Amino acid sequence: MKRRIWVFILGIMTYSLIAQADIPENFREIKGVPQVKSEVWPGHVERYELSAEEGQSASLWILKKGGEIYWASKEYEPLAYVPAGLYDNFVSYTGKGFVKINIDKGKCEYMETLQEKFGSITYYGDCTIST
Repeated sequence: MKRRIWVFILGIMTYSLIAQADIPENFREIKGVPQVKSEVWPGHVERYELSAEEGQSASLWILKKGGEIYWASKEYEPLAYVPAGLYDNFVSYTGKGFVKINIDKGKCEYMETLQEKFGSITYYGDCTIST
């Protein structure tokens, strides 16, 4: 039984070392433009394809300044950085929402979720990371 537990723990530790997201520690900013918007409210779910203009008006901007991380596109809301295996997560301390980043084969994609009352608005798009 003890051996199984140790094998399980070793497997989790190995996975967490191998399956790391690719955001460099010295990143300066992350910018993104969504192509899709989803809204979820009690009794209502809607998905929209965004035009280029709509995407620009809902663009993502995360800024790292002085060691602190801010959701610059959302009134400079402070964010906590939470790496989680294949994804890098940026979470609002106030519960306003979160941003999940995935980098696969050099392509940066994101999901930005804004919590509003009893619903949420989520944007999906491509992003760039500057160092």
